[in-house]
Amino acid sequence: MATKNKTAPVDKFDLVTDKVLSLLESGVKPWVKPWVSPKGKVARNLFSSEPYKGVNPMLIAVDCLASGYTFPLFVGFSQAKERGWAIRKGSKSTWICWGGTGVKETTNDQGETQKQFYSAFKWLNVFNIDCLDDSQSDLKIADFLPNDEDDRKSPDPIPDLDAIVKRSGADIRYGGDRAFYTSAGDFIGMPDQTSFKDSIGYYSTLIHELSHWTGHKSRLNRDLDNKFGSMDYAFEELVAEMGSAMVLSHHGLEQSLENHASYIGGWLRVLKQDKRAFIKAAGLASRAATYLLDQDQ
Repeated sequence: MATKNKTAPVDKFDLVTDKVLSLLESGVKPWVKPWVSPKGKVARNLFSSEPYKGVNPMLIAVDCLASGYTFPLFVGFSQAKERGWAIRKGSKSTWICWGGTGVKETTNDQGETQKQFYSAFKWLNVFNIDCLDDSQSDLKIADFLPNDEDDRKSPDPIPDLDAIVKRSGADIRYGGDRAFYTSAGDFIGMPDQTSFKDSIGYYSTLIHELSHWTGHKSRLNRDLDNKFGSMDYAFEELVAEMGSAMVLSHHGLEQSLENHASYIGGWLRVLKQDKRAFIKAAGLASRAATYLLDQDQ
């Protein structure tokens, strides 16, 4: 009996990375407007009030931008079937991660305790509501949609970001004409606030540097001793970029950072070399953002 040819499994890392590369090459950074719909609703399952967490908001931001979805709202296949909703012909699912992050402590040669993070997850596929056809069901998708009121915050609540900066206790030194973080001295250098065109630009930059700051060995212990222009340097910049976007998005604000072409080029090289780099960077960025947001808890 002839056997059917098995379809090769889809590499989810390839799918995500290809979309990110395509967006970057077209000049779009998917984390600049992270998981925020035109009506300001966060990415979530249509039937849940809880937003997606971890790397999933970033994965969904990529898919929403790449596919032009109206809302970042999704359902599982069985959820759609239970309500009599069909998947539109030609629609493709969005892959998200189910799982979590663990921490284990190790002791180095000097007897110092260090924390190591590890992830355990599996892929799940969901469908954006734009992929659904409810014409044969008494239940309509529109009945589950949020109202039209735009609930995004204006720049007014920026004092919330001031609170994050203050709680961090980071050593921030003002003056000069560049923003940077040095792990050797464990301090942040920032131009004076009056040097920035607007408040969003200022806070985007400061939170970006604070995201680097979280990586110090006494905090989240990322490798920060990277040579400028190296692949590792570009990877850490990607982590800080997304970490800043996640913190601002938490307060309903959109990140505003101007990046030199060399940064975009560096990210492209990193992503092309390692198909898992985007997922890894997004996970590290999520931990950095959580560290900054949860300091008061």
